[in-house]
Amino acid sequence: MIQVPLTNIANQSLSIQLDSNQYDINLYAGEDNLDGSSGITAVDIIRNNTAIIIGVRAVTGTPLIPYIYLENGNFAFVTMNDEYPDWRQFGITQYLVFASESELEAIRGNVST
Repeated sequence: MIQVPLTNIANQSLSIQLDSNQYDINLYAGEDNLDGSSGITAVDIIRNNTAIIIGVRAVTGTPLIPYIYLENGNFAFVTMNDEYPDWRQFGITQYLVFASESELEAIRGNVST
């Protein structure tokens, strides 16, 4: 898995080349909750100029691309204590990771030997 570089700013966009694909990723921070906790984070993923997901809510431990047929690798947030992604913790205690297609197949047990 590869850690995707994020900075701890509320709204950000980045481009990264992974497994011969160009990914453009946009992260949008929602308003904070009344108790001061972080609001939702939404994500867009564009691969090779084709929108794969737009405005998907980011949660931890769940692939961001929801359907296997759309995958060519996938992204997930890793956070302490399974917290919701909070831009203030990006690069500190929260990370975005990318798993390649072959890594996903190995995780799922679909690799032929």
